This record gives sequence, C-alpha cells and structure tokens, in this order.
Amino acid sequence: MEEDRYVIVQCPFGCGSRLRFPGATRSLQVTCPRCKQTFTWTPFGIMWDDRFHVARRNRLSLLARQVRGKSKWIGIALLLLLALAGLSVLTENATQEVSSSKPQTLNKNEPPPKPGPRPDRRKQSLPEGSSKSMPVAKSPRAGGILPLSKLIPPPSEQEQRLPNGVYLEPPRLTQGHSSLLVENGTSWDAVVKLVKQEAESKITARSVYVRQGKSVLLTDIEPGDYILAWCHGTDWDTASKQFNQPMGCFVADKTLTFTESITRDSEGTQVRHKGWRVTLHQVVGGNLGRNSISEEEFHGL
Repeated sequence: MEEDRYVIVQCPFGCGSRLRFPGATRSLQVTCPRCKQTFTWTPFGIMWDDRFHVARRNRLSLLARQVRGKSKWIGIALLLLLALAGLSVLTENATQEVSSSKPQTLNKNEPPPKPGPRPDRRKQSLPEGSSKSMPVAKSPRAGGILPLSKLIPPPSEQEQRLPNGVYLEPPRLTQGHSSLLVENGTSWDAVVKLVKQEAESKITARSVYVRQGKSVLLTDIEPGDYILAWCHGTDWDTASKQFNQPMGCFVADKTLTFTESITRDSEGTQVRHKGWRVTLHQVVGGNLGRNSISEEEFHGL
C-alpha cells in the first residue's frame, strides 16, 4: 500500500506535531510546520542535534512557569474564599449577639419576677461521713500523684496556718551530723514526718510544718534508715494536729539512708556525713517517687 512508503514520527523539538516522512534513500533537510525548527532526516531516522535537548528543556521550563502561575491564582482564590467564609461567620455571631441582647417584653398584667435567694459564698461544710474527691495528676518522680493546682485554689489568709518550720513534736535522735532539706513547691501546706526504722519499732525523729512555697532544713540527724512521709492540706486544726481540708497523704517509695564516717589525722577529727534534698513537688530528673497512703496510716507512723 501507499502508506507503507511513509514513516510517521514526533517532532524532535517537542512541539507535539506528528511528521510524515517518505521512504527516502538520501538525507533530507526538514522544517517542522508548527515550531519552524529545521533538522535532518536520514533513511535511518532523525539525525541527533543538541538543539533537541535545549528546546525540550525550555519547553518544560515554560510549562512549569505556567503551572506556578496557575497555582498562585488558585491560592489567591482560596484565600478570598476563606476570608469570605470567616466574614460570614462573624456576621452571623454578631447578629445572634444583637438578637440575644434585646430586652424581653413583659405582659403588663403579669407581676415582675421575684429575685431568687443569693447563693451563700461562705465556705460550705460537708455532711458528716462525706468527702470530696479531688482531681489529681500523676507524676513519675518526686511525688507520684499531685493535686491540680489550677483546679483547687491555694490556702487563703483566713484559714489557720502554722509558721513555717514549726515542730509538731519535740525533735528526737539529734546527736548526728546529717541534714535533710525539704522544699514544698505545691499549692498547699504540708506536715512532714521523718521516721527511723528500728528492729521492732519506729521512732518519729522529726515532725515539722512546711508552708507552700517554703523550705525547711532539718539538721543533726543521726545515722540510719528513715521513712519520709507527708500530708498536704489547708486550714490547720491545732487541737487534732491535722488539716480540716486534707489534700492527700504520701510516703516516699524508698527509705532515706543517712551515713557518717569519722577520720582522724594530724589535722584533727573529721566527720563525713550524707545529706538529702527532697522536693514535695515534681521536678525534672527527680529520683524519688511516692505512694498514696491514708490519713490513718500517716498518723500511725
């Protein structure tokens, strides 16, 4: 057939036109009718020219610029649509506020409503035997479970509070050289107990009151293993030696070991001792956890 004597190829310059070449036995100089570019056709095909690569690259760059230009206009259109949507929402909210602020018309025959009783803003007492459940937040170290200070207000000045560092019991086991620094960074006051573990009994070495945001340094602690426990709360009751508004009692998850060593040399006698620093609030990198206990267990230590 006559069509078998022709070869159809794409323009090597990438303009997209389809060119038909006769089955020639010699080289031909061809000009593309669309892009007007000239190249050489041989019986073996199109002779390669570096201009093919340059033309294709320029065409791709032009296409990319066109796409970026369209994307820019599409982005502007989306921003305009979002602005119009936000304006409509604001207008609707403003309309609702205006409509809700209109005074209500009362029937002349109806008597005006009587004002209800004012709420008692004084501190309400709970029925005997009931308790409030306080929201708490778990912390991995230096306190285990912490009450949320944002949900529960700190103690007010009208509530009973002891001065910071007051001992609730006379200090015992005071012939040592070790020390313990207790820092209370919570929103409540605390009572801290340091109890020494004996073979068959427990001795309360220190029982001290630590106000919120304050610290107390316990000194002259004798060597040994001690249990550290504390209770948070507000409104201290001097008669019962406990808080009227308890916020939780805790015990450290490991004992505090105080050690001393005595060395004698030509310069005299030197005593080396170990001190502890404990925070009742959560700290980054803390290595002391805590467990919750009841008030009965705390007072039983």
